[in-house]
Amino acid sequence: MKVDLHVHINRASRCARQEPEEAAKEAVKQGIDAIAMLDHHYYPTANDLEKARQAAPELIILRAMEITVQGNGGSNDIVLVCPKCPPNIGFHKDKVPESQLPEIGKFLQKNGGFSILAHPFRKHKPIYVDICECTPDCIEIASRSTPPERRNNIAEIALLHKMVCVSSSDAHKTYHIGKYCIEFDGGNELKKAILKSVTPAEIVMADLIKKRQFNLLEKRLAPVENFPRNPKAS
Repeated sequence: MKVDLHVHINRASRCARQEPEEAAKEAVKQGIDAIAMLDHHYYPTANDLEKARQAAPELIILRAMEITVQGNGGSNDIVLVCPKCPPNIGFHKDKVPESQLPEIGKFLQKNGGFSILAHPFRKHKPIYVDICECTPDCIEIASRSTPPERRNNIAEIALLHKMVCVSSSDAHKTYHIGKYCIEFDGGNELKKAILKSVTPAEIVMADLIKKRQFNLLEKRLAPVENFPRNPKAS
């Protein structure tokens, strides 16, 4: 079962191009079984979700939001995947102060969600947010916006802080979707079980992510170089 945990829709950012239904159709076309649908400081509405589900009823859709967190000297983006909208988040151009991360972390834990440090070292900038103080659940080791030459460094950070490595597209246009993704053991049977479950898909995905039973894929098919399987925490 292939999952892209970072797919934008054109709701709050100028750079995102696809409508929810376009993203859903393209995901299915590319053999992706589940996507986390989001935009910058924007949580998909019930209408967004309905459009996507009508366009691709066989697709698992996770609700998410990408926030920009102001750290020491700069900012980093964090994806929040959760069945409920995180509270007290501002508009697209607003940055969330680092001091708010513990509150966000408690909300995710209470509601069965999880967080991903998105595209670390993008544009060769450092990680400004103090991940020692409030550690995201996951880190993007591979994406359109993550420098390949920093993958070893990201893997070391993940092991040190016991973060789960993921690969996801950071898709802003339909042809980006699934370029980077993760593939869970279980295939179609796992997908069917999630679609039939009364438990929100975001909660099921959080549990699966923590078990680390998935591969990291590039170009939808090939293992991410050096890291075909998610690195294990010691």
